[in-house]
Amino acid sequence: MKTTWVLAAMAVMLMHWPAHGAEPTSRPAGGSVNQLTVEQLIDRLPEITNKEYSVRTNIFALGGDGKGRLGQGLLMLQDPGPTPAEAMTELTRRGVSALPQLLAHLDDARKTEAAIPVNHWSAEFDRNLRTSKTHPKGVIAPGSLDHDAKPSINIPKDRPYFVAVGDLCFNIIGEIVNRRYEAVRYQPTMVVISNSPVLCPDLRDAVRAEWANLTPEQHRESLLADVTRPDHWGRDSGGIIALWRYYPEAAPAAVKKRLEAPHFDHQEIEDFAEKQLYVTVDARERKRLIDEFIARNGPAYRDGLVVRLWQDRWMNKSNGNVQVRTVPVAPTQILDELVPNREADRMPEVSAVAYNATDGFIEALQEVPSVEINALVWGIFKEHCTNHGDTWSHDDGTASSCVKQLAHKGHDAELLAFCRRRQKELAQPGNAFEELIGLLTNEHRRNSDGPR
Repeated sequence: MKTTWVLAAMAVMLMHWPAHGAEPTSRPAGGSVNQLTVEQLIDRLPEITNKEYSVRTNIFALGGDGKGRLGQGLLMLQDPGPTPAEAMTELTRRGVSALPQLLAHLDDARKTEAAIPVNHWSAEFDRNLRTSKTHPKGVIAPGSLDHDAKPSINIPKDRPYFVAVGDLCFNIIGEIVNRRYEAVRYQPTMVVISNSPVLCPDLRDAVRAEWANLTPEQHRESLLADVTRPDHWGRDSGGIIALWRYYPEAAPAAVKKRLEAPHFDHQEIEDFAEKQLYVTVDARERKRLIDEFIARNGPAYRDGLVVRLWQDRWMNKSNGNVQVRTVPVAPTQILDELVPNREADRMPEVSAVAYNATDGFIEALQEVPSVEINALVWGIFKEHCTNHGDTWSHDDGTASSCVKQLAHKGHDAELLAFCRRRQKELAQPGNAFEELIGLLTNEHRRNSDGPR
């Protein structure tokens, strides 16, 4: 039967990391996980199966009838997620106190019972490009343009790949420090990538160098920086969730500072760069265009332009045998004109963020049950709920994100009035406010779960 793939959005599942001191490895009979030492918890990791550890794909249907199944260790988009593994959850909860042992076990090759059909091998090492002090070698780091880098990986001969204890420690560490340390991840279409510190010593060493001897104070400051100085969209969202988990008293002030950041329209920045800057060869004319653009839109748009130029720095760069896009004026040349004497592999410091990045951050606050943070979001909603136009605006985007975060927290009447007003003013069937009205009136619950 011919196989049919239907693709949708993407997601990945993975987890947490370790602690201090020489601890006994024997497990108390019948003991609950919170009574176990870090070493005893790590010794439970080999018991993990695909019920607790599998990778979500973007596959929605498989087979001519749409009822086919993926192989062991892979989940379709609509499949329920794995059951949280108690040992991994507890190691994550212990946070920075568990780090020393987790770091020590990054090369722990003991196999778990979780089998994944890996078909690509890499060594991806995530870091905040604004705050990381390391410049690791032998890994694929987001700040590097070394497209020809070929990590040294001890690729196993056996298939499928059985996730190792060190891989799970890698995931757990990522949860604790808010980094995308994913020992196995999915990439459309049907690419299953291994990033194993067990198989790649350089990846193991990079993680150890980044987080060795981390104190609670340093951990807290790192998470605060992720929230208030994110290097990309989503770093701040993960940062606030981790900050709330480990240092909840610091979360409200971090949210307040993040929400006070100036904003720019990323699409307007992109259009300006593509249609004017990259095709204007004369340097003086480029400077005039930039000066006029910033004067017209405000200083936040200079920051937005710096971000865009940094993101496009791969253009006109050699990439081995792979053809890269070329433009008349390289983005790095313009970036050097805007930010002289910048560090080549570190994103220049900016204070502004894109509107849609803040909208995503506000929605992430649904995972942070704080009355004080709710009050901050309510204040943001009041600032952005005044649009009466017949087209969608940045204010609508931010206000809508606030509605999602504030639903059923004491402001439903005001939120519902806003959504119904904007639904009528936009006069577009199926606009975003219909979904929000369903959220506030619980229609989404009745439609998905039946009457309540």
